[in-house]
This record gives sequence, structure tokens and C-alpha cells, in this order.
Amino acid sequence: MTTFRIAALASIYLALTSTNITAAALDNNQFSIKGVGNFVCSRFVNDMKETGSTSAFMYGGWAYGYLTGENRYSKETFDLAPWENLETLTNYLHTYCTKNPSHTYGVAVLTMVDALRADRLTKPSPPIDLETEHGKVRVYLATVIRAQKKLYDEDYFKGKPDGAYGPQTRAAIEKYQSSKNLKVNGLLDQATLYSLFRTKN
Repeated sequence: MTTFRIAALASIYLALTSTNITAAALDNNQFSIKGVGNFVCSRFVNDMKETGSTSAFMYGGWAYGYLTGENRYSKETFDLAPWENLETLTNYLHTYCTKNPSHTYGVAVLTMVDALRADRLTKPSPPIDLETEHGKVRVYLATVIRAQKKLYDEDYFKGKPDGAYGPQTRAAIEKYQSSKNLKVNGLLDQATLYSLFRTKN
């Protein structure tokens, strides 16, 4: 278990459990949940311990499929998870299911989606590649602008939040990463984005 994952567990659980989605709510909505969405959370947690488990791969596909449907049909929504990758989303779900082993995986995903909604990307944004000698990440331009605004607010960035990934932005990210004991690579990787957007600094 990575340091990032350990740090993520407590805070994202608070966000997830602050919503009101329950099994009873699903019954009231009167729709059928298919596939692994019907598996209990304890099974999901156990399956995730097995590297290469067929079910483990199915969980990610189910969650991504549900998110895609929500992106398609939710009002004023382009992407409910504009920066989280599958590993990060799975960490959120693992946290919820560990705390709620008798709930279904479907309830966990719906609860996560509800928690993500406030920070969704409402309009399309082009993806851009950020690259240094340490690697490369692809993020939405809107995510870069949002990160620049956050870094500006916290006095790490002095430039204009315009989405341009230049020396000033990289230096601000590196300074932020160093101050938060994150890997210093100048990239908006998952750990850095989580720290910026999901923790109280």
C-alpha cells in the first residue's frame, strides 16, 4: 500500500459518507443494477487482494462504464472525475467498501459519483501532456488552470492561471511537492492532484 493510498483513505471516506445514497435510495429509484454492481463490498475488498483477478478487472470496467453513463446523461457535466485515474478511483471505492462491507459495490460507485459531482468538469477541455525528465502525465487544460489557481492561492505560484506549463508553473509544482513531502517531479501526478484538491492544506 503506497503512502498516497494511506493518506487518501481517511479523507476520501469522509467525503463519500457525507452523501445520502443508500441501498434504500436505490430501491426508491427503481432501477436494476447489473453484474459486479451486485457483489457485496467485502467481496470487492477480497478480490482486490488477488493480483490479476478476473473480477478485479471487471470492477474497474463497471465503475468506468457507470461514470461514462453519468457523464453522458448528467446535466452540465463533461467529466465527473476530471483528473482521477482508475487506481485513484479504486482507492476511493476500496476505502468505502472497507468501512461498509455489507453494502454492494454498486452502492459504493453511486456514492462515489455523488461525492465527485461538486468538482466535475462541466465543459469540454482539451487534454494536454506535461512532460519532464521524470516522466509524462496527460491532464485536461482545465485541470492545469485549476491547479495554478490553487497554487496561486497558497502562494506557490505568481503567474497568471492560463494553463501554460512553463518554468514558472513547474517550479511552483516542485515547491508545493517539496513542502508536502511528495515526490518532487514538477508534474501534476495523482498524488499531487489529490493533495491539491482533496486535502485541507
